[in-house]
Amino acid sequence: MVITLPLENGNSLILKGVVVHVKGLFSDILYSTPGMGVQFKEMSNDQMMTLKRYKERLFAEDIFRGTFPQYC
Repeated sequence: MVITLPLENGNSLILKGVVVHVKGLFSDILYSTPGMGVQFKEMSNDQMMTLKRYKERLFAEDIFRGTFPQYC
């Protein structure tokens, strides 16, 4: 599979990957959020660093929204 992630500068990060885990809506006894795990393949060091920065930005935005929702 190919995953395209939009970057802040208007460019995109294009990565190859394989789905290694899928969690459906009712996969456990209790409700859990559906999702999937992807193992990325053939990544350069530059792509790894870009993905790391992308994830850090998303996590920081999520924490900020949870802490200061009135500013979002």
